[in-house]
Amino acid sequence: MPLASIDEYGVVFDYDDTGAPPGSSDYITLIITHGVYYTNGIFFRLRPYAAPLNLRLVLLNFRENGKSTRFSDDEVKILAGTDLEPKAAFMKQRVKELAAFFVWYIRKENIPIQKEVDGRKTGGFTWIAWSAASAYGVSFFGFPEVIPENQQQLIEKYMRAYVLFDPTHSVVGGHPRTLDELYNVFLDPSIPAADKSLQGPYWVPKLVGKYSRSAQYAYDSLSVDNIGNLPPLLEFLGKLQTMPDPVRLDLLPPEETTEPFGVWRSFMPIISIDPPAFYGPAFDRALTQGFGGEGSGRTYFPNVKFEYVATMQALPETVYGAYWVKRMVLEYQERGTKTRGFNLRLVKDAAHGWHWEEPGEFIKFFASIV
Repeated sequence: MPLASIDEYGVVFDYDDTGAPPGSSDYITLIITHGVYYTNGIFFRLRPYAAPLNLRLVLLNFRENGKSTRFSDDEVKILAGTDLEPKAAFMKQRVKELAAFFVWYIRKENIPIQKEVDGRKTGGFTWIAWSAASAYGVSFFGFPEVIPENQQQLIEKYMRAYVLFDPTHSVVGGHPRTLDELYNVFLDPSIPAADKSLQGPYWVPKLVGKYSRSAQYAYDSLSVDNIGNLPPLLEFLGKLQTMPDPVRLDLLPPEETTEPFGVWRSFMPIISIDPPAFYGPAFDRALTQGFGGEGSGRTYFPNVKFEYVATMQALPETVYGAYWVKRMVLEYQERGTKTRGFNLRLVKDAAHGWHWEEPGEFIKFFASIV
């Protein structure tokens, strides 16, 4: 896989690139980022389906994954601390690094600029953040002012959309819940610690298994268009399936798709940064300020729309995230708050590992919305 050397920050990013579709000069690039425990290998099944849809896939490994630069011990200590300010500064640094990668890639590969001809939009790139990857995306759009002005201007010419694909509740500001309110097998003291380890029997089923028995309820509950029809939160959580349907434990070959190193060292601490104090305000700002909505001053990425894709057979934490955002958007509508372009798309018959289980259907769906 190629390596991107972001010299200004002393960082290297590891990524996979399908290359331009043969003969195409107006293709769309999808930059896809992974969540906790997984590497970009979790998306490799998508590669054969890209070119026929005029897509180029760039599958990026975050730091601590693959050959991307690891965090220093001092950086990790920041995440282990209790002070929010240095953690916020840590995430803003990640924003600058990712912006530098986007600019580096655009210039290196000379991808088609986005444009519209006869009502058809071509070129440019869309960022798809799976699961916990939206910790980085919400920070990116919540604190865009840290990106150098020349980089902002270039990215704005190319960036089409940002897709939050099944983000966990914490990174969209969802408040922590008790174990009784939102069951999590990893927090259950009755489950032996060995069973909850990366090698234990719960990781893969919990993260990418299907929670099919509550999918119809979740879909119907989140399909409402009036906040008065949205079920109360605890009622909603109480009706979600808490353990996945049985799955094959060999569904995801670990040597091709996973990176245990950074799970507890950095990624779990990253998504655990105070949701009410950090991710919630950042997500609100990303949706309502800095792009021509509420507030004044510089607009950031004003034409980038947000697509929120929520699979209803996903683990309860991500379905809770969809509820949280649905309520947020309905409250905006009720107050008359202007937001950037935003769509919440519910997929009833898919789970968190949709891209692995049904790569052809997955890529067709995402090609239709980006």
